[in-house]
Amino acid sequence: MSDRRPGQIPDEPSGAIGGQSRTPSKSPIYRLRLGVENAPLGYEPEGAVGNTSGELNVSSGEEILAQGPYMGQEPVLRAKTIRDLQKLRKKGFEIDFDDTKHLGKGVYGTVYKGVYNDKISELSDKEGRRMDKAKSGQTFAAKYVQFLPNISPDMRLYHEIEKRIMKCLSHPNIVSIKIAINLGTRKVIRTPCGGQMVDINTFDRMFLAMECGICTLRDFGDDKRIDDRLAIEFAKQVAAGMNYMHEKGVIHGDAHKNNIMVFSGQSADQFVAKWIDFGRSVSRVHFGRWGIKIGDKEWEKIRQMDVKKLVETLKYLADIGPQNSRIPNTFDVQEIESLADELNTSTAPLVDVLQNYHFDLIPLPGGHPDVIDWDASDSDEEDSSDSDSD
Repeated sequence: MSDRRPGQIPDEPSGAIGGQSRTPSKSPIYRLRLGVENAPLGYEPEGAVGNTSGELNVSSGEEILAQGPYMGQEPVLRAKTIRDLQKLRKKGFEIDFDDTKHLGKGVYGTVYKGVYNDKISELSDKEGRRMDKAKSGQTFAAKYVQFLPNISPDMRLYHEIEKRIMKCLSHPNIVSIKIAINLGTRKVIRTPCGGQMVDINTFDRMFLAMECGICTLRDFGDDKRIDDRLAIEFAKQVAAGMNYMHEKGVIHGDAHKNNIMVFSGQSADQFVAKWIDFGRSVSRVHFGRWGIKIGDKEWEKIRQMDVKKLVETLKYLADIGPQNSRIPNTFDVQEIESLADELNTSTAPLVDVLQNYHFDLIPLPGGHPDVIDWDASDSDEEDSSDSDSD
């Protein structure tokens, strides 16, 4: 039986034999987790709680739990959230907070379905910075996390990494965050940077509201809905999304087909693939602000790890597309296979490799001659600089 705290970092082997000492990993996220700590009891950082754009703070009183062991007190926090849903309805958010109907569940949170009501238009410009296209009746996905007081601070860190990285990314093949909803009392964690401690504001209960998709790429494939045409479209889209991340100094860190969501397109037979789940991602900018410097050699190493995971997804698409086509051998998926093979051995930046591939829908002999306007999926990017303060 381990006496390690929930969320505490386990030791990782250094390659030593027998009972020799073990050393921690040198990865950026591991180094960041090693340094993070809870702020001292009673510590109050400078600045107001509501000073971050794109976030909604809902007052809920003190997060008072019984003294002693916290086992079994998750329902107490959940009950407070159920009560706070009434306040969220007055702000324009209807969230179906029912565990029997959740959209997905992972280690760090549960995703529920939500609908905007007619109050959504009354959000302030600061709170609704990313809500300009939100309308009453539209659905959204709400990722919920809650933390007991004894939780290791690095568990809170994962949520902050995801929120901050998503706020600085804007691409048609990356899921869009709409607003961060903070419930209750602010809790501060800190990380050392340049001889000083940097404050990171968190809360015991939080929602991330984002676009609502159909299902993951894996589930979409398991339902036999990916034919050769969609395989080509999805291959271009996921490669474009990852290339954008890398160009912005972000590594996904957990890039597989369960972390790609399929969304409805502009017509009944169009679909869009988008990267989701950035809790294990690495950002050179944000990590640098938190005291973790990532040099070029280290960056290249973790970038190539990301690309290798992309290769697995490309091979999956090249394999499953022809299997599910109603008309066999309709479109040629050879370009997907060629890209996967080149990426598997190349050390060139993703952008340099992708410029040699066009993913045209080339009909095979006897196939269907449809073509697709790839530029139609492109959209203007938002300014990726995030001047929000903590």
